[in-house]
Amino acid sequence: MKKLLSFLILSLSGSALLAQLNFKIIQKDKDSNIVFASFSKPPTDKPEVVLKQLNNCNSCEYRIVRSFSDDMGFVHTSYQQYYNSYKVRYADFVVHTKNNIIEYLNGHYGNIADIENKKLITEDQAKANAIKFIKEKISVGIDIDIKTPGATKVLSFDAIINDKRYRYAYEISTNISKYSIIVISGEDGEILDYESSVCTTNEAGTGATLYSGNRNIVADRVNPTTVRLREVRNNVNVNILNMQGINDFENTGAAVDFIDNDNN
Repeated sequence: MKKLLSFLILSLSGSALLAQLNFKIIQKDKDSNIVFASFSKPPTDKPEVVLKQLNNCNSCEYRIVRSFSDDMGFVHTSYQQYYNSYKVRYADFVVHTKNNIIEYLNGHYGNIADIENKKLITEDQAKANAIKFIKEKISVGIDIDIKTPGATKVLSFDAIINDKRYRYAYEISTNISKYSIIVISGEDGEILDYESSVCTTNEAGTGATLYSGNRNIVADRVNPTTVRLREVRNNVNVNILNMQGINDFENTGAAVDFIDNDNN
């Protein structure tokens, strides 16, 4: 009864926080998480506070990753979600403001209400598992190095089998471009995800265009839950990047990938 009462109090407090936001448009994903919101009455709180209200997580914080302005006077600021100072993978939002007023926001947040505190494997064990995984995938004789800072503790779900339960994990950077990042479960040492710094697998998908409706596209399947707007065509890597409103096309350092989770 006590647990049920606590759950009801948390649910009511979460609803009360959302009720303070005057939404104009809300879009949710298939798990009922808010992925887009605009406001009929712009919130007066700072973006970090508004983002906390959206996912109702008192132990979460949002840190600025990058910010840029466009020719229309909008400022677009990307925030990464953290939980008790640990980065939450697959959880970031972009807040769009004009004249310091929040116009709309979009992104994904990590639902980590059920995070479990279990005894974790060591960093050395995680690194050893990452190296073992890579050795099983590539040719014999290639040296595998762990890049600085080594193993970083994060929160991640299992992207390999699409199990959305977050758990503590290690994010490990390597010198192997096809497996540049390996994510190891801190609970049992299993592989939760991996990322490539090069185009890996062409995959047909559907893209929504501004003037021509839905069109067939080809994208790069990085891992089971991530595709990006890249492809290999006639043995040439074709990368389509988001310049984030910057018109200096000789300076692509700030460009980022267009990312999606289902290629549709």
